[in-house]
Amino acid sequence: MIFGAEGFVDVAVRKILNKPRGELSAEDYEKVTDLYLDDSRISDACLAGLGKLPWLAKLHLGVTGITDKGLQQVTRLRRLTSLNLSGTQTSDAGLKELGRWWRWFWRRRLERLFLFNTRVTKSGVERLRRALPNCTIEHNSNK
Repeated sequence: MIFGAEGFVDVAVRKILNKPRGELSAEDYEKVTDLYLDDSRISDACLAGLGKLPWLAKLHLGVTGITDKGLQQVTRLRRLTSLNLSGTQTSDAGLKELGRWWRWFWRRRLERLFLFNTRVTKSGVERLRRALPNCTIEHNSNK
């Protein structure tokens, strides 16, 4: 199913909470701690609503249309412990731009980062490891 960019997060929250109708409250958004969007046809614009999810800890964006531009929306997630970007078009440039956010907000929180089949290079992974020494970064880059 393809969703429009606007309201994508609301559609996902409704599905997770099994709440097909009615207004979503702040409490509804707070209930969402894990969001699995792997293999969905989402784009960077679809991530604009992530800021509505204050307790989101695990975000899976594997095999989606997410690029470096979409990663800017991920910086809003202050409680993130696990992020899967495998199979996306993310690169060193996108992760470098986020590096300052990661050092300040996620240094002690982000525990796992998955970067399989991305455009991130081995040297990019090494830079991330220095920025996030407590994070396990899994990748398969030989570049």
